[in-house]
Amino acid sequence: MKKLLGILLFLTSSMALALNSGLLFLQSATQGELIKNKDKNYSLTLRDVPAYVGYFTDRPKRQAGTLPLTQFIELWSDKNLKNNFSAVPPNAAIAMIATSGKPQNFIAIISNPHYIEKGTVTYQLNILSKKSILTGSMEHINLFFDEIHWNPGGF
Repeated sequence: MKKLLGILLFLTSSMALALNSGLLFLQSATQGELIKNKDKNYSLTLRDVPAYVGYFTDRPKRQAGTLPLTQFIELWSDKNLKNNFSAVPPNAAIAMIATSGKPQNFIAIISNPHYIEKGTVTYQLNILSKKSILTGSMEHINLFFDEIHWNPGGF
């Protein structure tokens, strides 16, 4: 009886964790530009971005998929989502290569996304790194975004 109760408790807690999974996102661009703003924050403009953003969940759910870029941008403005990115801006690990060939890697808080035209997106960055940041033209840009609470019936 104790063994059966233990198994039921384990299954119930696993199901609760699966329903409470967070989505993590990956966005890439072949080229872009990083500019330092007057307020000491940065603007990152991505060019040649795919029309979709990849996502995945961590254990125990382990799912993956794609989300239209326009829907991803709405994560900052959709007030129906618990912990939307406007209320709790995501961190992102950003890895890119300056056109000089030097790697540029840092963590930043991402806000104010703008889909400017087909294939171009701009974000405001609050870079958390204390090291010197290169600005200018960049290539091979990858952004790995924090999770947002998965919303059943969402995407």
